[in-house]
Amino acid sequence: MFRYFVISFFTVSVLMAQTQTINFAPLPMVKSQKLLEQYLPMLKYLESKVNIKFNIIYARNYDDIIHKLGNAQIDLAFLGPLPYVEATSRYTHIKPLVRFLDPKGKSHYTCSMFKLIDNPLTLRGLHKKHFALTQKYSTCGYLATQKILYDYNSSLKQNPYRFVGSHTNAILEVVLGNSDIGTAKSSIVEQYSHFEIQTIAKSEPFPSFLLVYQNQKINPQTILQIKQALMQLTPLSNPKDANITKSWGKNLKYGVIAAKDSDYSIIRKLLKSIELPQ
Repeated sequence: MFRYFVISFFTVSVLMAQTQTINFAPLPMVKSQKLLEQYLPMLKYLESKVNIKFNIIYARNYDDIIHKLGNAQIDLAFLGPLPYVEATSRYTHIKPLVRFLDPKGKSHYTCSMFKLIDNPLTLRGLHKKHFALTQKYSTCGYLATQKILYDYNSSLKQNPYRFVGSHTNAILEVVLGNSDIGTAKSSIVEQYSHFEIQTIAKSEPFPSFLLVYQNQKINPQTILQIKQALMQLTPLSNPKDANITKSWGKNLKYGVIAAKDSDYSIIRKLLKSIELPQ
């Protein structure tokens, strides 16, 4: 009896000590080198705090990430608001974990519609103007653009548009004269103000990007530990924590708050009146 207890206790201890591998997917528009610079420091920090090992999964686009989350090929992913809502509409086992803050400690962001400064167009009654959009499931893509145009009695249905893959690409398409108007995350548009582009409209605030997980394979205790490891950092007020996160990507380094599904109800409300293209 005693020998059986010792063997059983040893077996359980070994199983508990095993490192769990987590398949993580970053934003799909990030190139591999940039990915290493932005995400690896955060992942290394989490590995030091939780008994896990990360395996990075590269995805072609948001649709690819959503599909892989749904089929448990990805365990943890960094998503924008619209991809999160789309993912949870397809799969009930995808859950929110934490939302990321910006340099001012805010957990919301806006999308900016822009044009070249010397382009005289106005938004009201637009017709046959070319739009550069990010991706179908990017919040600042079709969804935010259509909502802004509706406010000006315009629509993408009367104007040709292309999905160009990223916020930066949308800006460059306008700068190069390939498109009349683009829409991208406001903070990114501001970085390119030296290219003589002008913001002509902004969206309402959207809840920030978040980490999501699928709960079919990951140990619930592991998820809790990941959440606690991130939430214990307050880099905007604690210099020691700021030193830890200083090498993290600019979308990751300012701290987090807990994420709730209800935070993203504004996206679901917009989707009732705006149908995404197939």
